[in-house]
Amino acid sequence: MKIFGILILLSSLFVQELFAQKPVLIEGKVINNDYEEIMLIGAAAGEVVATSGINKQGTFRFAVNIDSANYYKLSFDEKNYILMIIQPGENIKVKADIKNLYEPVIEGSPETTRLFQALNKIRFYDLKIDSITRQIAGEKQSYVRQAIKQDYGSLANIVLLDNLAVDDDYDIYKEVEAALVKKYPKNLFVEDLKNQMEIAGFLRPGAYPPELNLPDSTGKYIELTSLKGKIVLLDFWASWCVPCKENNVVNRGLYRKYKNKGFEIYAVSLDKDKDTWINSIKNEQLEWIHVSDLKYWASPVINDYRLVGIPYNVLLDKEGKVLGKALSPGKLENMLEEIFGD
Repeated sequence: MKIFGILILLSSLFVQELFAQKPVLIEGKVINNDYEEIMLIGAAAGEVVATSGINKQGTFRFAVNIDSANYYKLSFDEKNYILMIIQPGENIKVKADIKNLYEPVIEGSPETTRLFQALNKIRFYDLKIDSITRQIAGEKQSYVRQAIKQDYGSLANIVLLDNLAVDDDYDIYKEVEAALVKKYPKNLFVEDLKNQMEIAGFLRPGAYPPELNLPDSTGKYIELTSLKGKIVLLDFWASWCVPCKENNVVNRGLYRKYKNKGFEIYAVSLDKDKDTWINSIKNEQLEWIHVSDLKYWASPVINDYRLVGIPYNVLLDKEGKVLGKALSPGKLENMLEEIFGD
């Protein structure tokens, strides 16, 4: 009898659990999309609840059961997702632009709608704060430039230059360097400035980078200069470098977007194990040119490009001249949009 009673209790609990869960339908469409699938992920534990393919028209569909309201992510990858608050029984429609996931159109999920209304207003204020900050920073930099120009040969400029960026104000730095080297040739601070300028002058926009001629995974040597006629991202990375893997996610999207418009990536790996290098390329779907001498930090490219860390990149124009170096993912994306158009 006791066993029978326990079975009845367990059966009752199972039925309660079953009826506590309610189906949720999520249908959506994304534009400017290069992704082939989308995942519904529980935001708290990070578990994948469901996966849906995205067809050529950009549409997808989920039908899942959930038992209580919670946060979820409609996730394209680790960095690109739509945060949602889903209630049991909701029928949700989503319209989104991959280029602007901050402002999706959500129907059928009042909590998610309320969330994005508030977040977009907060983002509006954040943008205003950033705008005011940039304005004040610009005024400060203008003042510093004028103060330096009053006397390029003043030792006070050593400190004042800390308020400017050498890449943005290279000409002012050079004027100060020339004047101080002439006036105080043996001063240690002046010598430090001279060394700083030597480093900053390397790979300046308009300069030609050192030639590279390295083997790919098949042993075929590929020269960097053989890519003239294309916009080339020279990318230094390694399979063991975590920040490099994060950059690869961005590079993969940019490559797929612009490869047919004349964009190429020449990726130089600092790996030392060939199998690990090749497997990383395959697993991360890195479809561009990959070369390596597999000499790790003993590779000649370290000295040739004065590398002190990776990831590191250099963007080259169609003639092979430097457009920019050490570009953040956001800066790189903006430069490519300017070059190729939206």
